[in-house]
Amino acid sequence: MYLYLIVNKATFVSNHKNLTMKRLFILITFSCLLFLQGSFAQVDLQAPLPQDPNIVTGKLPNGIVYYLRHNEEPKGRASFPIIRNAGALLENDEQDGLAHFLEHMAFQGTKNFPGKGIITSLEKHGVSFGRNINAYTAQNETVYNLSDVPTNSESLLDTCLLILHDWSYYLTFVHEGRKISYAPSFGQLASKGDAGTKHRISDALKDFDAISVREQGTADNVKQLIGMEPPIVLDPTLLLKKEEWLSLVKDEKRIVKGDYIFFYTLFADPKRMAIVKKISKITGLPVVTSNFSNQYDVFNPFIKRYDAGPLDFLTLIHDAKLVVVSSFHGTVFSILLNVPFFAIDGMSDARISTLLKRTGLEEREITYTTVNEKCKQAYFIDFEDVNKRIDIARKASIEFLRENLEV
Repeated sequence: MYLYLIVNKATFVSNHKNLTMKRLFILITFSCLLFLQGSFAQVDLQAPLPQDPNIVTGKLPNGIVYYLRHNEEPKGRASFPIIRNAGALLENDEQDGLAHFLEHMAFQGTKNFPGKGIITSLEKHGVSFGRNINAYTAQNETVYNLSDVPTNSESLLDTCLLILHDWSYYLTFVHEGRKISYAPSFGQLASKGDAGTKHRISDALKDFDAISVREQGTADNVKQLIGMEPPIVLDPTLLLKKEEWLSLVKDEKRIVKGDYIFFYTLFADPKRMAIVKKISKITGLPVVTSNFSNQYDVFNPFIKRYDAGPLDFLTLIHDAKLVVVSSFHGTVFSILLNVPFFAIDGMSDARISTLLKRTGLEEREITYTTVNEKCKQAYFIDFEDVNKRIDIARKASIEFLRENLEV
């Protein structure tokens, strides 16, 4: 993409005394903005990047995305990399180096290749440890790779795929001690693939000593798979009280002066933008947003604080007159910090709807057609009752942890 700015030379020379550098700068800036606005209108920023037509890609029932590409050099050889979207950035200060340590432990035995089984199984075919069997840990990914594997043996190729499978799910050292599930969630069971996939999920669930879930939909899935009804516990963020969260931002300065609506969504679309603009018009409050997701976050009249970090996120919610969200954790912290809020289509989201029902806040769902009516009661929430409900659920959730961790 090239940007051309054409200035008529004769006109510029004859009028250079009247055309200051400042005006020229404004002219160039305005031209660039018009060009960029036109570009955004023509380019779908949500469209995937063009893909090499020689690559075959797909998604397995277990969620793993695969890419296949034929290569002539080196002839008769194949590589098997597997990329996990997790790395050192997920560590806290006390876990420094843990992601890299985990990478090394993956070579110390898996379900189907105990001990040094991965290395010994491959080296007898000329696939050597270090040069062809290797891995690395980066900030946001961990990559394991089997390279230069001879393709003249179908059983060897199957072995490589089994190794990738074990690296993904069956590292033997993680089976030591009790396995407890606290507040996970997963989508509709119908989307999890065929009967074989559901059977594998069922076997994996049975390997846990205790299971709890975050919302009703996941509880229904677990019951269907293994016949037990797991308790629905609070999201971990709700285990801390309002005062504990506010202690993190007690020294933070107010980010936005005056009253405002804080709008938080992981994906801005025309529907959500229309809802928050309508609420803003009715309440007379400006809108502040902190998350950039696509082109709709560029050309809007909102106050943009895209530099906001985690503590700023808490501060922006705490200081808001009203919060409008389509995010689960945006809903969580609005409730925790006792700030009036609306959840866009909240009762259509499995996690948000469970939370709204548990706290008696189903009426805080908002849609475009209900904006006028809902705004009449925008700031009226009985947080005393809400806090009592959360306290009860918090005690039950902590008791689940104490009982199953035996502490």
